[in-house]
Amino acid sequence: MVKKILILLLVFSFLGIVGLCADEEIYQGTKKRIAVADFEDKSAHPWWTGDNVGTGMSDMLATALMESGRFTVLERQRVEDIIGEQDLVSAGRISKKTGAKTGAIIGAQFMVYGAVTEFEQQERGGGVGLSYGGIGIGVAGSKAHVGIDLRVYDTTTGQILASKRAVGTCSESGLALGVSRGGVNFGVGSFQKTPIGKASRNAIEEAVKIISEVLESVPTLSATEISGWEGKVANVIEDKVYINGGSNYNIQVGDEFVVYKSGEKLIDPETGESLGMVQGKLVGQIMVTSVFEKYSVCNVVQGKNFAKGDTLKTIK
Repeated sequence: MVKKILILLLVFSFLGIVGLCADEEIYQGTKKRIAVADFEDKSAHPWWTGDNVGTGMSDMLATALMESGRFTVLERQRVEDIIGEQDLVSAGRISKKTGAKTGAIIGAQFMVYGAVTEFEQQERGGGVGLSYGGIGIGVAGSKAHVGIDLRVYDTTTGQILASKRAVGTCSESGLALGVSRGGVNFGVGSFQKTPIGKASRNAIEEAVKIISEVLESVPTLSATEISGWEGKVANVIEDKVYINGGSNYNIQVGDEFVVYKSGEKLIDPETGESLGMVQGKLVGQIMVTSVFEKYSVCNVVQGKNFAKGDTLKTIK
């Protein structure tokens, strides 16, 4: 009997499991700063008992946007944590020396909001597909469908750049599909192997494609233009100046900065709160010649005596 079952299994392995789950190409390009808010769940899925569908799908989109190579993704939960800590500092419940500094958050140029409107998986079949020597093995099938409504905002102007829909489907049939009807969490391997997991992935890939196409023609702003970021000189080696920002801040070859010595810190005499720094003495000007992920290399355009810790400001 065992031999007969093995023969049937071999037959199915040669036939293959039919899967209609398309793979999307990963897009490459200049990084834009983007954030993804938690999605609203408007779908009806009483069979699902796993993670929150809206949160799970928004997390998948944030990961996919980052993996596409086109975006620097700002984690909204991390921002909320930092803001909460800053509020504690302002209230005097955390030391100003150890707490999060106000203004340290790097803003996103774009924000994605969404709603999951469809999240469904239907199973079919289960009868005898093949028999051999009186032993039958059932062939089952499953079809999943996921729909997401997306809105992409320009955080500077508040303008809605796009309002579109991303859809993902997946149909599978074969031997012992092992389809889950709930209770499986997003992000784990068992979810990703199910039809609903694959349909979710296809919807997310379609969403990445839509967002990429919508933002392709929108100018990429540097972090300095978005949030007033001021960099620092990380090191000076021979005639090269290394700064603490790279592609993660959308810095590009040819960008120029003026460099100042760090000035004196201003402290409010009544509250003890830092009011910022007095601008120090002008050192000179530098231009980016090489960009890496977290740092850039610059040539000196004019000036001398550049040193680690000097402050950078963008030339606009």
